[in-house]
Amino acid sequence: MSTMSNVPPTSDEDLVQAWLRHAQDRKREDFWAWDRMNAIVLSDAKHGWRLICDLIQRANDDILGDIGVGPIEDLVHEHHTAVIDEIVKEARNNPRFRAALTWMWFTRGSMPSHVERQLLEATNNEMRVL
Repeated sequence: MSTMSNVPPTSDEDLVQAWLRHAQDRKREDFWAWDRMNAIVLSDAKHGWRLICDLIQRANDDILGDIGVGPIEDLVHEHHTAVIDEIVKEARNNPRFRAALTWMWFTRGSMPSHVERQLLEATNNEMRVL
């Protein structure tokens, strides 16, 4: 059951900080941020992308994998065509983003082959493929 309806509207900054706290400490009071991040990433590629970039910038190295298997994976699966160019560019220029991206999973054939190829190249074939 989603807890989003119990949480008042917040700024992107509040959302990013709560998501990072939850990823670090798994505190129940911040779980709403996980739900809200997921809803935004699935519904709005541009807004989701901005939030992911903020997460990467502020995250400590221990939770980059959480960003990869969470918001990045959701964004790519839902909006791969719209975001692949930004993903590849950011992976080339930002080692922290690339590290998070390597944690993403996908099933071969679940996306267009050129998208899959670009993701693998962007991570030096370190991404997990099922």
